[in-house]
Amino acid sequence: VKYYLSSENKYYIFICLNEEEIDEIELYHDDTGYETVHYFIYDYEEIIVDKTEIDIEDVLENPYNYINYKLLEYKKQKVIESKEMLADYLLKHPIKSSCHGNKEALYSITEEKQSLMVRALLMYQSKVEAGIDAELRWNSTGNECEVWTIDEFKQLMLEIDAVVSPLVSAQQKYEKDVMECTTKDDVDNIELE
Repeated sequence: VKYYLSSENKYYIFICLNEEEIDEIELYHDDTGYETVHYFIYDYEEIIVDKTEIDIEDVLENPYNYINYKLLEYKKQKVIESKEMLADYLLKHPIKSSCHGNKEALYSITEEKQSLMVRALLMYQSKVEAGIDAELRWNSTGNECEVWTIDEFKQLMLEIDAVVSPLVSAQQKYEKDVMECTTKDDVDNIELE
């Protein structure tokens, strides 16, 4: 492993591992005989990265962990992009439901709203179990919170889950498939369904 730190605080790292000496017999270019060609093959990785993004001591101590660094970083970026696409999709696609008072309304299904729903339900249940008067309150998109029955609230949670769970499963499958790839082309050929 060889490296240097540039004036821009970027590491230039060169890793050569698993060197193997090869002798092959090849035909002369003019077909008059054979010659032995001697060369070396090895696993090679060249990494150019900001100093703050890599632990150079770890690279020196564990170079095998970095032999496919660029591919790993590419795969991580594709996974991040897939999660961002899912979040964007959830943001732009609220669901229609008439679970509250038989009035059709739109409800946000973002991860944040789902977390808030779980929190609201847990707080409501905790208060009820403690004998404290409690109201379960929620709102449709763009409206103020109203009092909901527990059955209405659970129905909305089930409707949201019916939409979100298959999308999350598809993103997780994509992530698993991407992380199993051995080349950039393999990664690029995987589609998020």
